[in-house]
Amino acid sequence: MQKRKVEPTITTLEKIAKVFEISISELLKENKDIDIEINLPLLEKVKLIDTLEEKEKQSILTIIDMAIAKKRFKENLTTLINSD
Repeated sequence: MQKRKVEPTITTLEKIAKVFEISISELLKENKDIDIEINLPLLEKVKLIDTLEEKEKQSILTIIDMAIAKKRFKENLTTLINSD
């Protein structure tokens, strides 16, 4: 099996950090005590998104933002309902 070395751009790192809701510094922080499972197919898709035309990128990012907002809304609503 070949190892592929990937060197993402700063823009790609920003997008990855946004997906995981962390800062770039947290993303790059070296901590050997934490076993983090990385979703490589997702990272590959983020990298491919970065190669699209700007209008296509913005459309995809808008859809992602909407999905995340919907998820957060559901979580907040569930928390409010269950806090009785």
